[in-house]
Amino acid sequence: MTARLEIERHCKDHILFSQGDLGKKYYIILSGECSVLVYSWPVAKLKEGMGFGELGIIKDDSKR
Repeated sequence: MTARLEIERHCKDHILFSQGDLGKKYYIILSGECSVLVYSWPVAKLKEGMGFGELGIIKDDSKR
């Protein structure tokens, strides 16, 4: 597997992934912000410089 960095741009209200999806990316917010919802309830707001998705790339989900 080759690691690479890609810049993605997303519109407001774009859903990156949903609860229960298998994670395959780590995201770093370069500008703007991102809301985290659990069962449709807002639980966090991530801002510039913050990252998320690390568990999805290090956890072995091949057994699901």
